Amino acid sequence: MAKRVCVDGEDIISELPVHIIHQILCRTDLGVEEAARSCILSKTWYDCWTSRPNLIFYQFDMTLENYVKLVDQSLRFHVEQNLHLEQFILRYRDPEVDSHVDTWIELAVKLNVTELGIHRSGLTSSYNLPDVIYDAKKLTTLQLSRCNFEFDERFSCLESLSLNHVHISDAQLQRVIDRCPSIRTLRLQCCQGISKCHIFGLVHLKYFDASYCKLHSVIVQAPYLQCFRYTEPTEQGNLHPCQIAILDGYNTLQTLELTGATITDQQFRDVSYKFPNISELNLRSCYNLKNIEIQSEKLKKFTLLELKSLEKLTIQAPNLLEFDFHGSKM
Repeated sequence: MAKRVCVDGEDIISELPVHIIHQILCRTDLGVEEAARSCILSKTWYDCWTSRPNLIFYQFDMTLENYVKLVDQSLRFHVEQNLHLEQFILRYRDPEVDSHVDTWIELAVKLNVTELGIHRSGLTSSYNLPDVIYDAKKLTTLQLSRCNFEFDERFSCLESLSLNHVHISDAQLQRVIDRCPSIRTLRLQCCQGISKCHIFGLVHLKYFDASYCKLHSVIVQAPYLQCFRYTEPTEQGNLHPCQIAILDGYNTLQTLELTGATITDQQFRDVSYKFPNISELNLRSCYNLKNIEIQSEKLKKFTLLELKSLEKLTIQAPNLLEFDFHGSKM
């Protein structure tokens, strides 16, 4: 991206539509500084860089002062120009950044941000979300890492919620379910404080992921569920006991991934019978499985990893495209 493309003396790259340039800047794997260098291509590209609707900031090796300055200037320019803001994603490692995040969230809310992400990498403390977050009535996606929150108001537009290293109680999770009826994607990763993940009432839920939360029970009732992922680490070869139940989505579930689950042979046969449309099945470190039998017309990808107790496997899947098996014996 260091040279202009010219055909018969015409600067073609500067003639690209603004929305195309925004897509290039937002969807490539360029870092903030690399993408900013694209401004030298032309004045058009400079204007597009400053007005882009996707503001994504990674601190990496950037100093605290430069990171704060970059985020602050970018947001305030959008406010001054009354520009549209779709994404506002922060990834940082300095706890001193926390003192600026309240103001940045307030500015993003004023710009009707639809996707907000706060990722505090490697920090042991937690950041408390400000109450102004409740004014983000158009917010559809919220990603939080090492943050505290209280959903005291209804988020009727929220469709995707991802919580990573967040302390959340059973009561708080229930409050999320009650106040966010439109959720389609729910991710709980490395969350503490929660023991029971009981999802009832999210009729739009399609994607569910509970990973490394040390739960005692996971019960999901969602009529349109398409993907269910559960991951629990095994400690010295022992499984963490967790009751898993999927009470709906019998005709819609397509992807099922279980890692470290205490599922038995009979329970697996019940799952295979109840969910005939599963096309991708991934079982890992499910040590209670000894004799797996599966018959499926829809199964296309089947993965078995680290099933140390497995003695027999019978597969009848005429449309299977990929089978991956890792174990000590065949």
